[in-house]
Amino acid sequence: MTIETKPKGRWERRKEQTRDTIISTALELFGKQGIESTSMEQIAEESDIAKATLYKYFPNKEAIAAAYMQEAVREKMAEMDRLITENADTRSRLLALLTMISEWNEENRDIVKLHASARFQDLLSGHIDNNRLSGFEYALTRIFKVGQDNGELRQDLSAQKLALYYKAMYLVPFGGWLLDQGSSDLESSLAESVDLFLGGARQH
Repeated sequence: MTIETKPKGRWERRKEQTRDTIISTALELFGKQGIESTSMEQIAEESDIAKATLYKYFPNKEAIAAAYMQEAVREKMAEMDRLITENADTRSRLLALLTMISEWNEENRDIVKLHASARFQDLLSGHIDNNRLSGFEYALTRIFKVGQDNGELRQDLSAQKLALYYKAMYLVPFGGWLLDQGSSDLESSLAESVDLFLGGARQH
């Protein structure tokens, strides 16, 4: 049975256009003069909207960065699915996913840093919904579930729990890369984290 989706009304389309304009304008300003030097007032002015209107959509620059990253994740979902199906084992799937993420992070370093800082503050204040998977956690969970189904990975822990454990390990090289002003090789560090997670620290 085909489910027909109701076409969006004029007001909904206008709201989407305004939201997209704000995000693209903010990104352009961030690129030209840096995030710190860009104010919400400038974003409103360059977007040709009132400041009060801007705050109805986004309370701060961190929220704009988060919206941009969420859109990027949605756009990357098909590619994530392709990486999972095209690679032969858990290690190669993880490395392919992390390579894609590392390349995107390198291209969007300032946005990633702003978003990571906001997420950390949300975590400290208890504002993060731990029952909702991020796009990264969703991809990890899928990879680990396929690995379990293929007999590669242990079955006594759920795929989602394995994803959360690896995410905790991922944050160490990722955090180091953020603080190191980009001089460290994120992709190589993440590859090391994959081998440590899958193989453990024991000498074989």
